[in-house]
Amino acid sequence: MLFIKSIFGLFTLLAMGAILLFYRVTLQHIDGNYYKGLFDTVYYQSDFEGAKFYTKLKNVKGKDFRVVNNNCPAYCLATNSNQVIYKAYIIEGSDTDSFEFIDYWYAKDKKSVYYLDDARTKEIQGADPKTFHSVGRAIYQDKNNYYKFGEITEYK
Repeated sequence: MLFIKSIFGLFTLLAMGAILLFYRVTLQHIDGNYYKGLFDTVYYQSDFEGAKFYTKLKNVKGKDFRVVNNNCPAYCLATNSNQVIYKAYIIEGSDTDSFEFIDYWYAKDKKSVYYLDDARTKEIQGADPKTFHSVGRAIYQDKNNYYKFGEITEYK
């Protein structure tokens, strides 16, 4: 079964053969889980229990789009002009030149640390990217605090 997620909501295209054929013909694979559609749009493909979902990336154009890391679903990373894109999420304010993964849940650039999961990306306010590192079992530390799941935590 194929699903398309768009501004109009979620459509099941099983019964709509013409639309299904239209999307299969018009979506071109770029790399990893990314596809280019009509009018220079870009989509991220995710899978859930055998169903494919295509999420349109807002304000992302195919002409400037490039996949940096296509080890999906864990490390899907792309750039578009001056934006870093993780899966289907634009990481606002991130620096494309210095952006790097720390591990599955965290990434950083020269000015910020980011928490990444399947539902969102979040800048960790006050975290120091120069000293941020793992101390074991989902606990991370910088010069100021300990972190778990993107939040400051007590660690003993």
